[in-house]
Amino acid sequence: MNRRAAAVTPKISSVSASTGASQRRTQPSDRAKLEARRPIPATHALCRGLKHVIRHLREKFLPTVGFCIRETGNKEQLLAAISPQVKAPGSTAIGIVVDADDNVGSRWDAVSDRLQRAGIDDVPKSLCQYGMIVNHTPRVGVWLMPDNRSRGEIENFVHTMIPESDAVWPRAKEYIRDILDTQRKFSRNKISRAEIYAWLATRETPGRMGTAIRLGDLTADGELCAGFLNGSRICSNEAAGGDASNRM
Repeated sequence: MNRRAAAVTPKISSVSASTGASQRRTQPSDRAKLEARRPIPATHALCRGLKHVIRHLREKFLPTVGFCIRETGNKEQLLAAISPQVKAPGSTAIGIVVDADDNVGSRWDAVSDRLQRAGIDDVPKSLCQYGMIVNHTPRVGVWLMPDNRSRGEIENFVHTMIPESDAVWPRAKEYIRDILDTQRKFSRNKISRAEIYAWLATRETPGRMGTAIRLGDLTADGELCAGFLNGSRICSNEAAGGDASNRM
């Protein structure tokens, strides 16, 4: 089973060309220009499989919020990265975003255990509806996809970003659900993921969820996405002050 995760930290990563690649300078891309305008962050995000969505959420809806997204490997590697990131010199905020998968309780227990091992004592026993932010140095925010309460993953969160007026979405769901069990190649707990990708296939530019965010096919009008963005804003921009304890 694929397990994906993401978290937030303070230095902007650089990308080097592979050996033998051309060394010619090119004009900066729009993304590079955006990064150049954004203040160097003291906030980072760890992730696996979520980076593309989180990056496009930030660029589309939080253009002035600065944080660096760092991809980890599997869930165990994400958990292992929490303590070093919390203790990293100069870090003012770290956001942890991870799929709940089949058991939101056990996922939260694993994350909270690592936070407490890193010296954060005021971690709540359970998450509220909009995740958690603890006033610590660094400030720490946690969000379990999709909604901090339910089993699931990023695709369940993205479901809520599809406009209610979208006429294709019901048809995409019907298409997936009409596939016979004997013909279905994916497990039943991945139906939500299959529905999203069936819908994405009908876009003008078929492809990834992050691309649909950039092109405006997915919106932030829903309460769930608004809560996630608000928590990201609080954790990143207000890491130096303000009271946001145990909320996100």
